[in-house]
Amino acid sequence: MQVKNLFLHLKPAESFTIEDPRLITGVPVYLTALRLSDGEFLIVASSKNDGQNALEYYKERWQIETLFSCLKSRGFNLEETHVTDLERIKKLLIVPVTAFCWSYRTGEWQPDLVKPITVKNIFDFLKVFLESVWILSVIFYSTPHLLVILLNCFNFLILIIFTLQANFCHVQRKKLGNCVMVLIDTSVWIAVLRDKSGAEAVRLRLWLDGREAALARFTQLELLQGCRDEREWRLLSDYLESQIYVEASAATWPIAARLFFDLRRKGLTVRSTIDCCIAQLAIEHDLILLHNDRDFEVIATFSTLQHLRWESNALSRF
Repeated sequence: MQVKNLFLHLKPAESFTIEDPRLITGVPVYLTALRLSDGEFLIVASSKNDGQNALEYYKERWQIETLFSCLKSRGFNLEETHVTDLERIKKLLIVPVTAFCWSYRTGEWQPDLVKPITVKNIFDFLKVFLESVWILSVIFYSTPHLLVILLNCFNFLILIIFTLQANFCHVQRKKLGNCVMVLIDTSVWIAVLRDKSGAEAVRLRLWLDGREAALARFTQLELLQGCRDEREWRLLSDYLESQIYVEASAATWPIAARLFFDLRRKGLTVRSTIDCCIAQLAIEHDLILLHNDRDFEVIATFSTLQHLRWESNALSRF
């Protein structure tokens, strides 16, 4: 018997607790249900016959689940630290939890006093960030001088970072010359897609400076095969289908194979023949290849491949 059948008599917004405990997987529990406005049931199993309080406790628990969800994935990426020691986890939680609560309270307050920001693309995230800095500076400037000094140092650091990013993009754009299209390798796309902050995507957009970004079909294959679930597959597949692709010709394959063959005879190892195919596509279409893969640097020493190395961390070049 399905548990929800015990509560079919409830109307929307009505709740009911069964007085006698019921066995679920051999464990006696008290059941409390609330019928939601859409007709679905919220059913809470508790070790105590606590009635309405069980639903209230569950509401509090749901807030904690939302916090955990944000800390694990939505920008804080706590799981990526791979910390397992309990004491270290306790200390580590202090910073993201404080940042989350601060962000949450600022988010509740901000729409009432400042016009809402509509996020449509990656550049709008920068506007959100910079406006948040301004909002927090308004708060800090009404507090003791030490906090003002700290905030000024923070703003100065942000200014330095954006200046370095802009200078890096300016230097790299000079190397592009009159090139109107760039072939971007999988190694660069992985760095951009893995960066949850969106900073890599912004840097790539600035680096391209209006030039078209092209992909090889190999990149489409390699990115899609790394999807973790159906939703990620659907989103990434739709995005990749909208991109520009350079296609291989009948001559691409034997020339790429010959390139691999010649390199091997010279004692140079290229880890994948796919890299030779991508390099040959760039040569055939007279494109600059943007990559973060040492194999292309090897290929370029014995071919006419034009290439530039992308560093995932922009500040590592300074």
